[in-house]
Amino acid sequence: MRGSKPFAGFLLQITVLIEMAAYVAGRTTAWPYAGGTTAVTATETTMDPSLPSNTTACCPKSYTEWRGICYKAFNTEANFEASARLCRLDGGTLAMPRDAATDAFLVSLKNSVDASSRFWFGLHDQNTEGSFEWIDGTALGNGSYSNWGSGQPDNEADNPGLLYRDLIREVMVDIPATSTHGDLVVDMTTLQTSDVTNVTYVLMCCTYDVFTLETDGRVLVTSELDFNIRYSIPVAELDSSGAILVAYVIHVNLTSDVSLYKNPDGLCNTTSFYVTMEENWNTISADLGSLANRSLSGVQFSLVPGGDADRFSINPSSGVLTPNDPLDREDRAALGFRVAMATRYDVTFASVTVTVTDINDNPPAIVQTWSSEYILQSTPINSIVGLVRAEDPDEGENATLTYTIVTEGDEDFSQLFFINEVTGVITVISNFKVIREHIPLKIRVQDNGKPPRVADTALDLSLLSNEAVGNQTRLEVSVPEDVAIGTAIVNATVPASAGDGTIIYTYVMQDPSGLNERYFDVHNETGEITVISGLDREKESSHEFFVEPIADSGCARQSLILVVITLEDINDNNPVFEDMTLRGTVRENTPPGEPVTVIPELAVTDEDDGINGRVALRLDGGGSSDFGVNSTTGQIYVDGNLDYEAVQSYSLTVVAMDRDGMPGHRTARARLTIELQDENDNPPQFSPEHFHFFVSENSTDDALVGIVLATDLDSGQDGKVDHFIVDGGDGVFQLDPSSGNLTLVNGDLLDREAVSWYTVTIRAQDRGLQSLTTFTFVNVTVTDVNDNAPSFDDDTLRHFLTREPIRTTENLPAGSRLFAMTVTDPDDGVNGEVQLHVNSDEFSAVMLPNSTERWTIVSNGTLDREERETYELSITATDMGTPALSSSVTIFLSVGDVNDVPPTFVDPPDEVTLLGGSHPGTLVAIFAVEDPDVNGTVTYSIAGDQDGLFGINNEGVVVLNQRLPNVVVTRNVTIAVTDGLHLTNTTLRVHVEDGSSLVSLEFGRESYNFDVIENSAPSTLVGNVNVSSDQEVLYSFQSAQMGQNFIIDNNTGEIVTRLLLDRENIAEHYLIAVATESGVGSRKAYATVTVRVLDVNDNDPEFDRDDYDADVSEDAPMGHTIAGPFASDADVGENARIVYSKVEGNDTFEVDPETGSVLLNGSLDRETDPIHVIVVQATDNGTSPRSATATVSVHVIDVNDNGPIFAHAHYNVSVTENDDNKLVLTAVATDADIGTNGRVRHSLIGADNFTIGELTGDISSTFNFDRESVSYYNFTVLAVDGGDPPYSSSAEISVTVADVNDNRPVFLGTPYRQKVAEDTPNYTSVFTLTATDADFGENGTVSYEENPGGICGDLFLVNVTAGIMTTRQSLLSINPTHREHCVAIVTAYDHGRDHRRTSVEVVFNITDSNRHTPMFVNSNRSEHYIETWNVRGRELFTVMATDADPGVNGEVSYRIVEDYGMFELRREEESVQVWANRSLDREERDFYNLTVKATDGAVVNPKTNMTFLDIWVDDANDNPPKFVRDNFTMEEIRLFSNTSVGTHVTRVSSTDEDVGTNAVPLYRIAAVLDMRLDSPTHLFTINSQTGDLNISSEFPKLTEDYFVNITLSVEDAMNPNLRADELKLRIVVPFISTNKHAPRFPQDNYTVELTREGLLAESGPVHLITVSAEDSDTGPDGQVDYSILNRADTWYGLLGFISMTGPNVSLHVNSDGTVFNSTDDYLHHLVIQAQDRGQPAKTGTTEILLSIQPPGTEAPTPVDCSTTPIIAAGCVAVFAALLAAVSLILYARNRLELKRVYSVAPEHVYEVIDLQATRLHDMKLNERTPLPPIAKQLQPDRNPLPPVREAPRHLPRSRNQPPQPRLPPVTRRSGLPTRPRARAPPTVPKLNYSTDSSYVFENDTSESDTDGEYVDTMHTRRGNNT
Repeated sequence: MRGSKPFAGFLLQITVLIEMAAYVAGRTTAWPYAGGTTAVTATETTMDPSLPSNTTACCPKSYTEWRGICYKAFNTEANFEASARLCRLDGGTLAMPRDAATDAFLVSLKNSVDASSRFWFGLHDQNTEGSFEWIDGTALGNGSYSNWGSGQPDNEADNPGLLYRDLIREVMVDIPATSTHGDLVVDMTTLQTSDVTNVTYVLMCCTYDVFTLETDGRVLVTSELDFNIRYSIPVAELDSSGAILVAYVIHVNLTSDVSLYKNPDGLCNTTSFYVTMEENWNTISADLGSLANRSLSGVQFSLVPGGDADRFSINPSSGVLTPNDPLDREDRAALGFRVAMATRYDVTFASVTVTVTDINDNPPAIVQTWSSEYILQSTPINSIVGLVRAEDPDEGENATLTYTIVTEGDEDFSQLFFINEVTGVITVISNFKVIREHIPLKIRVQDNGKPPRVADTALDLSLLSNEAVGNQTRLEVSVPEDVAIGTAIVNATVPASAGDGTIIYTYVMQDPSGLNERYFDVHNETGEITVISGLDREKESSHEFFVEPIADSGCARQSLILVVITLEDINDNNPVFEDMTLRGTVRENTPPGEPVTVIPELAVTDEDDGINGRVALRLDGGGSSDFGVNSTTGQIYVDGNLDYEAVQSYSLTVVAMDRDGMPGHRTARARLTIELQDENDNPPQFSPEHFHFFVSENSTDDALVGIVLATDLDSGQDGKVDHFIVDGGDGVFQLDPSSGNLTLVNGDLLDREAVSWYTVTIRAQDRGLQSLTTFTFVNVTVTDVNDNAPSFDDDTLRHFLTREPIRTTENLPAGSRLFAMTVTDPDDGVNGEVQLHVNSDEFSAVMLPNSTERWTIVSNGTLDREERETYELSITATDMGTPALSSSVTIFLSVGDVNDVPPTFVDPPDEVTLLGGSHPGTLVAIFAVEDPDVNGTVTYSIAGDQDGLFGINNEGVVVLNQRLPNVVVTRNVTIAVTDGLHLTNTTLRVHVEDGSSLVSLEFGRESYNFDVIENSAPSTLVGNVNVSSDQEVLYSFQSAQMGQNFIIDNNTGEIVTRLLLDRENIAEHYLIAVATESGVGSRKAYATVTVRVLDVNDNDPEFDRDDYDADVSEDAPMGHTIAGPFASDADVGENARIVYSKVEGNDTFEVDPETGSVLLNGSLDRETDPIHVIVVQATDNGTSPRSATATVSVHVIDVNDNGPIFAHAHYNVSVTENDDNKLVLTAVATDADIGTNGRVRHSLIGADNFTIGELTGDISSTFNFDRESVSYYNFTVLAVDGGDPPYSSSAEISVTVADVNDNRPVFLGTPYRQKVAEDTPNYTSVFTLTATDADFGENGTVSYEENPGGICGDLFLVNVTAGIMTTRQSLLSINPTHREHCVAIVTAYDHGRDHRRTSVEVVFNITDSNRHTPMFVNSNRSEHYIETWNVRGRELFTVMATDADPGVNGEVSYRIVEDYGMFELRREEESVQVWANRSLDREERDFYNLTVKATDGAVVNPKTNMTFLDIWVDDANDNPPKFVRDNFTMEEIRLFSNTSVGTHVTRVSSTDEDVGTNAVPLYRIAAVLDMRLDSPTHLFTINSQTGDLNISSEFPKLTEDYFVNITLSVEDAMNPNLRADELKLRIVVPFISTNKHAPRFPQDNYTVELTREGLLAESGPVHLITVSAEDSDTGPDGQVDYSILNRADTWYGLLGFISMTGPNVSLHVNSDGTVFNSTDDYLHHLVIQAQDRGQPAKTGTTEILLSIQPPGTEAPTPVDCSTTPIIAAGCVAVFAALLAAVSLILYARNRLELKRVYSVAPEHVYEVIDLQATRLHDMKLNERTPLPPIAKQLQPDRNPLPPVREAPRHLPRSRNQPPQPRLPPVTRRSGLPTRPRARAPPTVPKLNYSTDSSYVFENDTSESDTDGEYVDTMHTRRGNNT
């Protein structure tokens, strides 16, 4: 396997018992769990075989022993490599389970840490894939134990783990907590599930020594059980081969006698109580009931057996806890046990920790005293001479001890000795002036309790003289703190110089503190000090004790040897966190760099020193990159972006690494949990963004429409969301703010047919302080309910209501559309689909094409009006809903006539007999015709009557038009009848009888008119018809039809009624009476009878309908006709004349008596009477009037004449805060109008946080009322109706928020931190806290519990009303660990019914009252330091002052009062070191008196103390002597050449800053150098001690000025290594020259004329001239040498080479010279110099003019001055003037040079001018420039380059002079520097003070003289200067 996966989990580690063996890294396998692998490492080695067999196994802390090996499980996430490394770091290796028992043990150990995770063990295949071996290198053999899990080994390269199969089975058993020895826990045989026989059980680790496993498998109790421990017993079930079948983990649950109920509503959370009780009192108690949750009544308290429960009693009802016996803190400072709190529903347990507070009931006890055997007079101040140490079993101030020296009588030893009041160490503080054998020093130890307790003791001290014992020596040594035991570190012996070497000493340790004897041993013979016990710098950083040398002879007494052993730190301490578990809080979105609040504060210390104790911090864990930690301050700060919605908490590890985290560091870890506090940074979010719901239109109120819910990622109030309707819905819906339930509030307004779709705007608003909102739209579709029956159109309804028939025509074909109607159903879908049914089979309803509402009634056949003229059709419209709804109308169909039926005769007479001679008008016959058509007009006619005898009228009566001839004949008369379209004929045979012989038979009248009253009874006589005949006449009606209603008597002709006649049916009856004689040839007579039925008032007036409905606007004017009911009367005449009247109804209406119209007779008010019922009566005018009535319902149509009206003009309503019911009140306005005019819509004015149902008037809040924010709201509700124009009204709303006790008291100005002095008297007010409650009344009235809680609660009382905290006992008694963080928990409660409480921590810093002054442990010390010691950056002194005050008052700071600018203090833990920041220099200061001032940390009136440190600086020979130059005005000394030997030249002196022998000088002559660069050291001597310089030899013979440079040195006689100082002197011996005269030529110039030919003819040198100069001096001064000054190589190119031997001048001709090639003559000038040999030499010059003549020219005769007196005189004069000028200049130059030699100053500034690049006027020669000293410009073997001389002052330069020509070039000597270095070291060159040889122009021009400046140009010569 070549890699490993990281797994989450823990490590299992094993280490050996005594020593560790070598460790081998390796791969590991993993234990299984569902879903992953957790790294678990182990360490394993074998025990040392050298250990005896009875060695007891001792495992390190947190390890568990198994078969001689210690194992440990690490709950640490790691991969294999990290696991193996962690094992090695902890001293072991990974575990190797090579057998079943070890395997089972490791399983149980792992499960005790994490039963669900996997872990690594030491088996791997990383060397060879698939070949497994243990990490110790042994192979996993075939026969090795292996308990592979499923799929293991997997041999995957990326999976290093090997999985064991799951063997774990957990079992829970309950046993009584009171079980005792031998009680059964579980029988393992009852748990076996396998069929394996011969199983055995093995009890593994962790049995707590209270259980045992019997061989039969029973687990028994062996000792008393602790109820506070949850026991788990691992038991392995093994088969016969030892393989594990099952690993059981038996979890033991200890039960008490309290019945356990698990009801989450009860007390289900375990809690802890922390109470304090004062020792030695049995009347004290603690009220646990007040600390528990008292919201549940009936809590019963009981003590749980175990722990310290038997020492207390508890009241079952109140929970008051009382000790059975007085408590003793010194016996037990803390007691612990558990209590059970039971209700009828539940029980919970709480741990109780009783802290016993101390009282001062124990005096100090002296446990150690020590004193020096003797004290010498010379004992240094601050020397330790004694020790008293006491202990006090109390704690805090009661155990804080103070040591003092007790003064008894007149003896006050406190002036001699000082006892450290904290440590009890006694030191000397004064020099002793008396000797006293016995000093009884009484010491008192007193605690700081109230009242204090004391203990006294006495030390017997002996004060001896210095002669009795030698001086004390000090021996200091430093050793590492881990120095091995047995190491000899130093020898404290008497030096060999002491005594005579024969004295034998015995060395004894004198340890005043008594603390060092345990660590060191002093060998009594050798004085060797050996370490005998482990040292720890962190406990004692240094050890001081004395070694007393005891001589075998009492006379050789030696001083005590003070041994100071300083321990050097090693990194042997891990960093330590003050709190291992930290909790931090920070608000999300906090910007980077801001701090995180961590409680408790992160604090880590390391007891090591220096870099070993410097701790670096870092954060590890998920999300650690979001935070940082400052290693210096420990401040956790934000370093990333924090989002509460992403991560609510961070679980981090704070890693502390000493050595600043560098290699070799030690680490510590603390857990840090950082909880993010939510910010309201997320607005509510709807999901989905928009909603669409469906609601049935018949839904009732409160029906749920849908849930509109927004979620908010924030938490707390910020994440709680309220929902509100802000627009839409028309008051139909309401929204529950919390649940988001959208329900119906006015379901009766829901009508899909009116509004099918609502869009509601909803706002979601969180409850954050700065609330955020989001809006969404909810679309509500109203779904249809079949609540509407089909309806017919208005025209159809009009026909239905008025019964007005719909007309059609007959004979239309089948399927013809007779009439159409519109049928609508406003319902939707199938509910709105309509079917029409007609109740007659002859008709059908058909829907018109392209329409869903238009129907037509069609005939199924052909209508025949003659068959049926009117149809009453019942038409039913039925929708398709369930259940179906229908509507019906009855329509009368009137079939219109079509002239489609011919007239038909009804019983027509077929023959008639007439007597001839009948006169015109005689009735012949009557024809009755029937024609069912009504559209045709029946017309009779007679056809075939050519004679025109007959005529017929429109009634069908045939009469004679003419007299009938008396001719017997039968005539056929055709009677025709036509309706205009059809013709019908019948034939009437008219028999004409001869009437001449007969009298015609005639009725008495041709026509009869009778009246008969209708309704007459049958057989009522109508009338008689008769004829006169002598024969029997039979009377009859012409047709039988005529006899339907009447009967004619055949004999008498009397006509009577057959039936009751109804005039209204037939008003007139037409009859034809026939009289027939019975005889032969009987005659017939015809007469028409008209019977008129006389009306009888037998019909009531009849209205066309019974009920009338009329609409009238309520603002209709008076006289307005509202309705016109119409009545008719079938009677006639007066019987039919109708008079209308009002029989019912108010006076607002009247009825027109003639028309029956209802008229408005007043004003209407629909709101008063919306409907008026008027009964109209129609009365006829019959004798007995008949009447009928009809009801007219007048519906008053509303007019917007009323405005909305609220029930109250001002609504005052009180709401309860925090109520989730958002409905505040219903302020609905009513409007007496109806419809749109009466539909009122409500809105709010000035109410931003309220909504109102537009129609309902329900006013709701959009927020939770919080009285503490706003207690009163005022706004206006406005109501507007829908009229045009609209009316409106308003009402004022006042909402008062009623208080609920929903606020706990809030403490102001938290956090509370207060400093209180420890000596504050009892009942002193120390702090005032204020709590307010935002509630009102009793809910807002705050009181405080008098007795605070917390660790320091017992120290204070709280005023229950004012909140003033006062002390009630001494603050000195507090535990020192609590002083800086003394917490008193104060509880404030309101007076509401449920008493809401808030507690706050008041953190007191019990400040020290600064009762103690800092005391120096060692004071007034003196030390000597040699100045050469390198004390810079080193410790000179270590001083320490202690202050018994705690806290800042006990923190001592130091400063040096006067540090002399070179001393500083460096803090080293409690002490301070005095360091020098630069070296000591005795020459600067030889004594320092340092005052170190120690000041405690008190802010007010700090106390100080001082110690004095004397530093003596001893001289070291570190300063060389230095010459005193003040004795010399100049460094040059003038001597004469004849000065005698031994002459005193000068005395030099020196100073040395050292003293004594370190300041003895030694003078020497270091160097002598004269002007010739020789070293004539023999000329001078110097006295080495006095510095006197004398001449020791004569000066050499001088030929020039002579000077000597002498270098003198002075050095330290005792330290030649110090640098010597030098002094340079110049001895000048001027030369007095004898050379008085310069050589002079007789002439100033000569002329030599030659020709070219003569020169060319010469074969050798041509002698030109001999010149001679005279010198008046004698000897060398008068000897002259000659030279050519202006000889140059260019001569050779012209003439040749010119040479001079003595005074003779010769020319060596160059025949190729250019002069010889020219025809012109040429003049050449030669300057000849004569120089004598004097010192200094003098010169003279002359000029030779060489004239070369051309060929053929005679040489001119030279002119001689001697032959021309005038010219000669002029030449001599000129020459003399020139010579005088030159001589004067040269003399002046020499004088100036010599003067400069004598008078030049020691320091000069000069400049060398480059003459080749400088013009004369650029040189500023008129400025004075100091001349440099000679020694500073001369170079060895070189003539000096003198400075440019100053121009004469009498030649001023013109401001506007023309440019001057350049000077001739200056040729420098080779080797001379261009610019000599200023202030160069002086050298002594060899000088030549010749008068004029050093400076000469290269030509003879003197043009520069015109410039008023004078410049010498140096000339370079070949050879030596003379």
